[in-house]
Parts: sequence; structure tokens; C-alpha cells
Amino acid sequence: RAIYQKFVNCLFKDFNFDGYADFSIYNSVCSGASHAFYDNYLFNPKTKKFDYSKKLSGSEITIDNKLRTITLYYKRGRSYHVEHIIHYDLKGKILFEEKFIEELLKEKNSDEYYYLKTYQKIKNNKIILKEIEKDKNLSR
Repeated sequence: RAIYQKFVNCLFKDFNFDGYADFSIYNSVCSGASHAFYDNYLFNPKTKKFDYSKKLSGSEITIDNKLRTITLYYKRGRSYHVEHIIHYDLKGKILFEEKFIEELLKEKNSDEYYYLKTYQKIKNNKIILKEIEKDKNLSR
């Protein structure tokens, strides 16, 4: 493991708080000039293998051990950003998820732009709360 980490941009860390070290590797195809995206594999104790996690891959990832959360950041240019926070219980099971989505859109029949901000709270893969806000303040 240590030799592999030295030559390849990868990381072994418990991403899903289940007590097992998981595996993350830099994805040079998806990464851009300002962001580093990773493919993440979760250790499966039953098979003793790493399983690819589509949910945790293709983004920047931040782990907060104190809050037991993983935050995933997705960005497609200036016009689309997603912050996806996954909250875990003490056994490594997902309690709920939150998504903050921001899209830069153009008003119909106008040269005006605005941000469409969407918040979603997700439990058991179902959206249980959704809030949408239109923000015309483009200064950032």
C-alpha cells in the first residue's frame, strides 16, 4: 500500500465510517485545471475486495470525522455547482443526504442571467424536502 501511494496519487481512508479503510485514486480524465476529482472504492468485508462507488466518485471529496459527513463537490464550468453532503450514523449507514445545487441560467426572452439555487434533503434515496430560490445577484 505505501509503495503504491508513493507512485500513484491515491489515498486509503475510511470514507463511509464503517471502520474499514477504503481506496481513492486520482482521475486525470475528469479533473480540470482547478479541481482534482477521484474515483472511490469502498472495502467490502464480505468479499474482502474494493467495490467501485459511483455515488462517491467523480468529485472532490472532504471527510469530516467529527460530524461523520462526507462532502462531495461537483463543478461544470461557471454555470453548474453541486455540494453533496452525506451524513452517517455510528455504524457507517447513511442517515440522510443534502444537495445544494447552483445553476447559472438565462431568463427567457432576455439578456438577464440568474442563479437557480436548489436544496434537497434525501432519505432512503428519496427527496423528502426540496426548496428552490431564484437569485439575480450575480456578484460573487
